[in-house]
Amino acid sequence: MKLPAIKVWYDECIQSHSKCAKFPEITAPSSQGPSRLLHLQDGKIKLVCDIEKGPQIKYATLSHMWGSNPSAYPQLTRVCLEDFTISISQDNFPDKYLDAMRVSKALGLDYLWIDSLCIIQDDPEDWKKEALKMADVYGNTACNISYIFPPSDKPNKEHLRDPRVEIPCQIMGDASGSEADSGHARLVVQEVAGCLTRGWAPTSYKDAWPLLSRAWVFQESLLCPRNIYYGQSRLMWECCEKLQDELCGELHETTSSKMLLQSSNFSHETVMDNRFFRIFYSSWHSAIRTYRLLDLSFESDRAMAFAGITKAVQTLTGFTYLAGILGEAIAFDLLWCISSPSLLRAAHGKGLSNIKAPTWSWFSVPPGASVGSRSEDTIGFNICSQMELNSKRCTYTATLIDRYSFKHDSDSQAYLHDFAGLRIKFKTHRIPCKLQWDNKILRLLPHGKFELAERYEPEPKNGMKYIHDDVMLLSDSTPPQETCMILMIFECWMTEGATQCSYDMSKVSDKRLSRNTSTHWQYAGLVIEPAGPFWKRIGVFIFDNSVQGATPIPCAFDLKHDEEEVSLI
Repeated sequence: MKLPAIKVWYDECIQSHSKCAKFPEITAPSSQGPSRLLHLQDGKIKLVCDIEKGPQIKYATLSHMWGSNPSAYPQLTRVCLEDFTISISQDNFPDKYLDAMRVSKALGLDYLWIDSLCIIQDDPEDWKKEALKMADVYGNTACNISYIFPPSDKPNKEHLRDPRVEIPCQIMGDASGSEADSGHARLVVQEVAGCLTRGWAPTSYKDAWPLLSRAWVFQESLLCPRNIYYGQSRLMWECCEKLQDELCGELHETTSSKMLLQSSNFSHETVMDNRFFRIFYSSWHSAIRTYRLLDLSFESDRAMAFAGITKAVQTLTGFTYLAGILGEAIAFDLLWCISSPSLLRAAHGKGLSNIKAPTWSWFSVPPGASVGSRSEDTIGFNICSQMELNSKRCTYTATLIDRYSFKHDSDSQAYLHDFAGLRIKFKTHRIPCKLQWDNKILRLLPHGKFELAERYEPEPKNGMKYIHDDVMLLSDSTPPQETCMILMIFECWMTEGATQCSYDMSKVSDKRLSRNTSTHWQYAGLVIEPAGPFWKRIGVFIFDNSVQGATPIPCAFDLKHDEEEVSLI
């Protein structure tokens, strides 16, 4: 391992990277650290408790995979807690633990956090308490150490791959001019599986580096200000300002794992401004899509392993987090839809367990799967994206007015991961509707009638797109009855030639505009059915249309009527 290279990267970041210095203000503004740390001193190691009550301590953290036999590794338990505060034997430490200790000391850090040794593994309450502090633990780390080597059933391996033995090298051409001028091309000698590239993204090495396929690690790498990837032939460094490769140097054409959080321009006010909303919203959905396709040993941890990210997003934006939905963007966020019915049927067929979540939350839908290099999820955000593209033309959005959970107080952090009993109430427009089979296509009929769109001639029915949540509903079965549509977003605009402008009713009677003007509108929302005194989601819809000329806009919803309150569970 090239410890001097790591030290150079670390020192440069500490001394000159302002974004990295400010990053903990986003991920861990409370400056609350872990409850316990490993103290490394004179070749010995012991557990130090009640860290959060003392002065702020600089420490490193370790991201790693437990492997198929977690019991092979030393663990903190209630029985050995007191003994660990005196001394911890390193005889059974795997090499990755010992390497993490070496890296920490090389960086001048006397403290190290390792999950198996700093969380009481046989105490569910301690595990839950510490798991909810991941934004603080990784947000306040001086440096995270990501051990990407595949785990082994044997906790100690005699020979790990060592970058001093197995490392690519560059044989350069004539240094006096460019490769084209000298007639010499650069030759890269590589004894490493896979393709050497100057480009990199958080998931691009997922197959070669199994650590990056883990959901918990995704959260850890996003929350920490600095990260070292080690354990195979090449060392890599990632922080908020740079991505370094020990062979290629600084990588420029890359996608940072911290894109969702690293911009200091984001705040509640700026995110809701249309100039920033698209950037933030795209990053938010990208993070969700990536996270849902990552692996967990226990699917029941799916919400908990995302809690640190959501806590950081709340700090950044001031948004209200509701089971995967951002309260202040609820009109857009509720429009997720089933994107792969066949994949979801397969997930149901395998009996994949999913956490208890409200019907309106994407957490209620089991995730997709990765097959080779191809990954596909069961849900998508296509409707969200379509409506967001013209969000500046929005003339109506539903408004969140309340949330309620019978299990948690409003200030409890449990709502970040435990969604049982959570319901939301918002103001919107509601109309009756009918679901009807039409040649194996489940059609949505507002007020029991087809909503037709001229732009979809010769099949104007296709203007109303409906996606049902229950993929097990077959065309020979009766669709749900007593259903209603609720409106989330309504958008309209006009185009005059190649110029888009706001919809203007005063221009409707101006016949001179008819030839060069067209009118566009689209609206989206949810289909719901009664669930006792409340409602539950059963599907999502979007309708869009455009016509020549400046014309009045027909709509199934009468936006002139008063809104009503709707509670969803």
